Amino acid sequence: MKEMGVDVRLISSSNALAQIQMTGPEGCTITRNCTDRLTQLNEWRQELDLDWAQVVFVGGDVLDKECIKRVGVGAAPADADPEVRSCASYVTQSAGGSGPISDVVEYLIEKRYVS
Repeated sequence: MKEMGVDVRLISSSNALAQIQMTGPEGCTITRNCTDRLTQLNEWRQELDLDWAQVVFVGGDVLDKECIKRVGVGAAPADADPEVRSCASYVTQSAGGSGPISDVVEYLIEKRYVS
């Protein structure tokens, strides 16, 4: 993703670093023990000087719903909570832990958000 100019960051309410690292690409920024995902996402957005429309968020938990609704592309894994899937602009073919990030990257390329 970095070679495409995309900065990947992970937000987790967990503190289990090994489990979190398996989720995202190597070298990505990780915030653990996060209780307010939207605030964290907004801090990163401001740090990177992005409009909300330029932000992509992938999440499957009800706690992710506000972030998914706020960003330009809000995605949910195939096995996400039904409430989350219903507000996502894209639902992946893959379940969480089985490649949803790759699905989102392919979607972004297909829709020409990145090249």
